[in-house]
Amino acid sequence: MTYLPRLDVVSAGAGSGKTYQIKNTVGRWIKEKLVSPDRIVAVTFTEAAAGELKERLRKELIDLGRVEDALKLDQAYISTIHSFGLKLLTEFSFDGGFPPRSRLLDQNEETALLRQAIARSGNIDTLTKDLRRYGYKYDGGTQTSGEDQFRQMVQKVISRLRTVNQEVGRSTLSAFSEQFLTSSYGSTIDGGAALEALHRAVTALLTKFPSDISPGFAGNASAVNEFRRNHADLSLAQDKYRLETDWYLWGSLRKLRQSKRGAPTPDEYDGLAVTVIEAANELIQHPGPLEDAVNHAQILISAAVEAIEGYTLDKRKAALVDYTDMVAAAQIVMASSGGALEALAERVDCLVIDEFQDTNPLQFSLLWLLQKAGIPTLIVGDLKQAIMGFQGADPRLMERLLEDEKADTNTLNKNWRTQPSLMPFINSVGSSLFSDDYVSLDPQSAPGFQEPLEVIEHPKPPKGPVSKKVQTLRTAERIHSLLGDPNQFVRDRRTEEKRRLVAGDIAILCPTNGQMQSYADSLRQFGIKAKIAEAGWIESKVIQIACHALEYVENPSDRHAALYLACTELGSHDLEPAVARLVEQKDIDDAVLERLKSIDLSTDYVTIDVVLGQIIQVLDLYRLASNWPNSRKHRADLLRLEAEAKSFVDAKPETLASGGFFGSGAKTFLAWLIDSVEQDKEGNQRPDPEVADEHAVELVSWHRSKGREWPVVFVCGWDTDVKPRLPEVSVEYEKFDNLDDVLDDARISFKPAFAAKEINDRFITQLRGDVILSAKRLIYVAMTRARERLVLEWHSHLANSSRTTYHKILTDDMMADIGEAEIIIGDEPFPCIMKVNNGTAPELPTYVEAVEKLSLIGRRAIKPGLLVDPQPEIFTTPSSSTGAISTTSMPTETHEYGQPLVLDLEISGAAYGTMLHRCFEVLSSSESLASSLPAACNYDLSSEHIDAIAKSNWDLVAWLKSVKGAISILPEVPYTVLQEDGSVSTGIIDMLVETPEGYLVIDHKTDRATGEEHIFDHYFSQLLSYQKALQRMGMTVIGIGLNLANEGKLKIAMDDQFL
Repeated sequence: MTYLPRLDVVSAGAGSGKTYQIKNTVGRWIKEKLVSPDRIVAVTFTEAAAGELKERLRKELIDLGRVEDALKLDQAYISTIHSFGLKLLTEFSFDGGFPPRSRLLDQNEETALLRQAIARSGNIDTLTKDLRRYGYKYDGGTQTSGEDQFRQMVQKVISRLRTVNQEVGRSTLSAFSEQFLTSSYGSTIDGGAALEALHRAVTALLTKFPSDISPGFAGNASAVNEFRRNHADLSLAQDKYRLETDWYLWGSLRKLRQSKRGAPTPDEYDGLAVTVIEAANELIQHPGPLEDAVNHAQILISAAVEAIEGYTLDKRKAALVDYTDMVAAAQIVMASSGGALEALAERVDCLVIDEFQDTNPLQFSLLWLLQKAGIPTLIVGDLKQAIMGFQGADPRLMERLLEDEKADTNTLNKNWRTQPSLMPFINSVGSSLFSDDYVSLDPQSAPGFQEPLEVIEHPKPPKGPVSKKVQTLRTAERIHSLLGDPNQFVRDRRTEEKRRLVAGDIAILCPTNGQMQSYADSLRQFGIKAKIAEAGWIESKVIQIACHALEYVENPSDRHAALYLACTELGSHDLEPAVARLVEQKDIDDAVLERLKSIDLSTDYVTIDVVLGQIIQVLDLYRLASNWPNSRKHRADLLRLEAEAKSFVDAKPETLASGGFFGSGAKTFLAWLIDSVEQDKEGNQRPDPEVADEHAVELVSWHRSKGREWPVVFVCGWDTDVKPRLPEVSVEYEKFDNLDDVLDDARISFKPAFAAKEINDRFITQLRGDVILSAKRLIYVAMTRARERLVLEWHSHLANSSRTTYHKILTDDMMADIGEAEIIIGDEPFPCIMKVNNGTAPELPTYVEAVEKLSLIGRRAIKPGLLVDPQPEIFTTPSSSTGAISTTSMPTETHEYGQPLVLDLEISGAAYGTMLHRCFEVLSSSESLASSLPAACNYDLSSEHIDAIAKSNWDLVAWLKSVKGAISILPEVPYTVLQEDGSVSTGIIDMLVETPEGYLVIDHKTDRATGEEHIFDHYFSQLLSYQKALQRMGMTVIGIGLNLANEGKLKIAMDDQFL
């Protein structure tokens, strides 16, 4: 007899078919009746992955002839970890004392509530009074202020804390942090004596040289600037109180300039400067920075804990949850002794976890509880692709699990992605990166039509520095050459047929977004379209026009908005004369402004989305944008603005007020919009108008390439630095020997940035191993995306560089090198095409950028053709098809299956119907769930109500089985079907009954006045929509009907001629 493994851990390398493995394994379990499809819990980390897994399982079951099992999959828990947590929280809310009707926070609400909670924390003031002391100062590279950096750090600590056990006291967390910092910092000296010595040395130098000596170095700009800065620092250091806390000032005094060739200092200056430098060098062992670091960590942790407590309380009061709550609250409920875990275990046959290497401690703890409760568990993941640490994922959890002797572990050893001629190189890369932890994969895909390997070498130019612009142009030139070669073919992924290479077959992968933008610019110089996630949405041309128009409509005296609009192509003015007119006459006239004055804001009910719609219409912005280059982007920008305006209108006033936004006018909307963009790291990205574009080369970061594949992949950006960065917040474990105690043993580790490089190096040394390992994993992900051709940029100009870059990992750790026409890994050569950048920019082709003419409104055609008139709706639902249709001649059957369901409840008609639908759905899963109806439907039902609802459902089910021969009865069956007219029909069938002859569609109707004769006429169109949808799916429908629950009757039409 076959049994399910208690814990099966599958290690699946890139392209090894992990989803295929899950599908086959679970399909086999269902076929062998080891699990029921409606009793599966499968957890993934994206909605797309969850949808793909469900559809693959459904197809597998249909291919096996198990249609009923395929339909039952809709009752399974196949979702993201957050959706699964929310479902548990909804079903077991009373067990954990959580509000049963919680609403999910949107991003703006979450940001506003967190801001408020952080601001209320009394511990923060100590740091904010002197941010520079704790390392928060303006960063020119990222253009962020010290205040912004501090806010980001607090939010990062909060984020890390929320992935571990929040019940661990702040004193425990602070004690761990202090112990860690003290042990890592090293020995210290007498800080008071060091301070006195430095102050004496500074005083002695300034006594001898009280004035700035930089004027004596006229003509030597660097000397003038350095001595001027030195004098300013020395002057500050005269303040002994400042020296007690300003460690960055100590650091500056360690770098005082002395005599250099051609720039000698005055007599005695160098000696006095050396004394200052030597005294300042005591900073390396001064106890002051350590005391500040400990205080810094304790305040951060305390403020974060306090902010979390306040944030949680605010959410509880408003019955709100965020994504982390979905998992955290579910974990608390399952870990409690209320019986929720046992109840869930009785309803679940197996647990499947995909991408396990990406779990954080909190997610792991929830899932581990289910496994420990006896639910057979299949875990699939790949440590080599554990690259989501920046989101809190902890691959150490999977490492520990692979060591668990109770687990059945196996490794997939086939590759279904990469062509056979490229796979030996990929295997060699894997072995060089991970040694014995890598298992070579046997290629299973058909041979491709591309040369498997290519290198673009960037040597040191004969003259001048290395030009990154020339590097990107040379790569773009190579892509231009490939696309222009009529002999370049690929194997089509879907048809398996040979076809020409197109731009959409090519991807450029880079470590950073900035690099991607550089390559996109170079591609465009060669006339190649680039598909890239671009920043700059709020600054885009059409958005600026719309926003200035909003400002002008609300306030016609806004001269800046008037000037901007008058100087666009919508107006008739040039900037310089328009400014002159505005200065002279205090006003400006233009036709575009007159058009905007026609918009009426006098009525109270006009909302900002309506005003924006009128502006777009009056200025004809869609037509304007359709005539610009890259018009699809501009239209997508405008569509997003309309969506943002709708979100603003729909936002609750208290939510807006919590973020400091009062009112509903244009100024408030625009302030809210800018704030939303600034708070979200990706908030200013321009929307992508294309899901896929075969005419564009795609540019993707190494991180975001995970899970993707292309026929031809250029891996670029190897000259990017790989180094730990301070400050850093991470999760550490006091001990790691028991997976049951992961949350209890987790601690927050804070590594601050110090003024002394030597101190920083002590902490960076601790981080370096993990950073290099993460870099190796990222390299592996990037280099395993190609199906047919892998092109690597090779930065040989870095051969003697001391910098730690991806290229250095490639050459040193992977022992890679290149020859005349080969790339060598270790001592194994692999033939490749070799292209060499000669250091000069290539000649650019001459082309005219095409302007794509777009339809001005409505949908965009996938395939050109004649316009259908009238155009069908994009989406249709059966509920939109209601309306009286005479069915008096239709043979219908009316059957009494039980007593009328009469409930004395003070609840509206729609809410009443929703409540009963939910009850019937829950009871269809199991009769034993009757007691959970109040929690499931979020309504306080008495025991009499529960008994009446349960009896009504059981009577109906019994009748269907005895009279209609029901084989299975499925509740709430969703479907999505493409109709003949091109529209998409979506809906949910209340009850789908399978009989030996075919399917019976039942719709629950709980109208309070269901006794009227023509109720079937009213709902006939809706029922017919269900029937047609199922027929489009190849299913036989023998009848459609209504369950008139309030009368205890079924009204069914069984005559095929009316169906």
